[in-house]
Amino acid sequence: MAKRQAWDPEKAQRILDAALQEFAAAGYYKASTQHIADQAAVSKGSVFRYFDNKKTLYFKTIDMAIARLKSVADFKVWTDSADLVSMILRATQYKTTLSHQYPAEFTLLLAVYRGDATIPKKLATAATAIFDKWQAQNVAELVDPIVARLHLRQDISKSVLEKFVQLYVQQMMAYTQDYMMHHPEIKTMADMGPIVSEIKQFMDMMEHGIVAPESN
Repeated sequence: MAKRQAWDPEKAQRILDAALQEFAAAGYYKASTQHIADQAAVSKGSVFRYFDNKKTLYFKTIDMAIARLKSVADFKVWTDSADLVSMILRATQYKTTLSHQYPAEFTLLLAVYRGDATIPKKLATAATAIFDKWQAQNVAELVDPIVARLHLRQDISKSVLEKFVQLYVQQMMAYTQDYMMHHPEIKTMADMGPIVSEIKQFMDMMEHGIVAPESN
């Protein structure tokens, strides 16, 4: 019986790096394991010896993309913000910068986040679960220190308040990111006047509601 090849970390990493580029560019369905093998300078058989099948390789590639972004991200951009408005704006601008530095990672994770049609439905559900778990942990770790500095109502449990703020921040960051994607001319915080004004109004509505106080 042929002796099984020893695990070569460098070879495994080459396969993952090639898979990242292929899945980001082609999507899951159209991604070619032969092309991944060629780009990694290994045989197609080696791809499956290391990662069993295409689905396993896809999940491992998602894990790698998340780990890579976590390792390079400067979370002080979030936690050092004075309030939620500045955190949302600074974080979105920083996220945009990172997306230019790591385009394949962001393209892959965005496809997972959107439930892209290039991913089989069952596979997309499992992949989204990986992403959602990471995002939930991430937002909680980044938002909670800022929430702790805010003057919040005492008649609602802290856990409910924190969850509400986390959901709000996620939505505002998605909204701000979409705005910036459609306004590539924005380069600095000074260019963000319109969106700053809008988010401040959203914050005011979150804090004080949308119903005008009754006059006495």
